[in-house]
Amino acid sequence: MHCMRRLSTSTTAFLFVLCALAAVFAACNERPAREGSGSSVVAVKCDDSPSADGMLEERCWKRAMALGPFTPPGGSGRPSQKTIARIGWDTANLYVAFECEDADIRSSYHERDAPLWREEAVEIFLDTDADGKDYVEIEVSPNRTTFDAYFAARRAGRRLDWNPRMQVGVLVRGTMNKPADHDIGWTAEIAIPFDELPGKVTRPPRAGWKVNMYRIDRLKSRTELSSLRPVPSGDFHDTSSFVPLVFAE
Repeated sequence: MHCMRRLSTSTTAFLFVLCALAAVFAACNERPAREGSGSSVVAVKCDDSPSADGMLEERCWKRAMALGPFTPPGGSGRPSQKTIARIGWDTANLYVAFECEDADIRSSYHERDAPLWREEAVEIFLDTDADGKDYVEIEVSPNRTTFDAYFAARRAGRRLDWNPRMQVGVLVRGTMNKPADHDIGWTAEIAIPFDELPGKVTRPPRAGWKVNMYRIDRLKSRTELSSLRPVPSGDFHDTSSFVPLVFAE
């Protein structure tokens, strides 16, 4: 009888552990994966195409890996305000999302290709054939103004006449250009058509791309720069800091 009781207790404990593990795995399936400072960036396949409204409510974004948090370009320390990014794709578009904490949201430019980097903006740089030479730069400001340019080489051969038909949505949680109050932050969502990308473009899922992502944040007394992957040179246009973009299916 004593042996029976011991066996029953062991079996109960084993079943408890199995149930606990099942709960953990179920929770993991519901939460987006989180990526730190690895050597690549993952884009998730989107079965439901995001609507580029800044809300990030689609299942695609719930499945997408949370990329970040961003760090100062040197790779150490933490910015004053956190930034997380996500990337998805389908047969037509690359989808990019940024979530930015921001206690004082600022944005005054309204014309396309205005110098958004002088105020506040999020940026994605894409090398669509991973040759380390030509690349595109796309920026979005809190008031949904965009900057887009093609570069034939690092900071050379800039073409501002490249104006892709992107869909861009921004959601602001706060009031812009009112430093007296306290804002929460802002979210940017971008849909970039593959057919609009210049140069040699390899198409997913077997695409050999490289990428880096950045944020420019204006604080009261200074400008704070941050990046998804470290940029030892401090130059966001340094293609040697770009890392592989993996298109997961």
